[in-house]
Amino acid sequence: MKILFILQLLFLSCIVYAQQPQKKKNILYQGYVFTDDSIPVENAFIINYRTSKIITTNSSGYFKTLLHKGDSLMINHVSLTPKVIYFTSNVSETVKVYVTYRTYLLKVINKGEYEKQKKNVDKNTETIKKDIQKQIYIKNIQRTGNINPYDDKTNNPGITVPILQLNKVKKNETE
Repeated sequence: MKILFILQLLFLSCIVYAQQPQKKKNILYQGYVFTDDSIPVENAFIINYRTSKIITTNSSGYFKTLLHKGDSLMINHVSLTPKVIYFTSNVSETVKVYVTYRTYLLKVINKGEYEKQKKNVDKNTETIKKDIQKQIYIKNIQRTGNINPYDDKTNNPGITVPILQLNKVKKNETE
């Protein structure tokens, strides 16, 4: 009976131990980041997807970090194409990572489109100038009206555009 009890206790302890999560071991992962031309990449961001920790490379492209087996790293730099590295080893290793240049596409500038837009702006500017000239020629009675809300006794010596005449002025009124 005692032997049966000891076997059951041993069996249960094995099950409990097997169900406990095993602590993952940190592994030192280090290396260098180079362009396709073997030029070291300085200040490249290396992001660990699991921890969201970000490290950067030094002037020789060197980096060092602690990883777990199964971690993924993304190498990112403004002038390079992002690259993802999957860490599957159980041993510390030094790697060389080569990253390609990022290609940027520039929009073609069409000279004809520029000329068309410039003509439209010039045409609109002329229309605005004509409208302003029409508004300036106001009857003398209206020109000296007081629209200064801060001083009742001062007449406006400048050009006055009455609020009532903001609409288009007829030709016979401007003469």
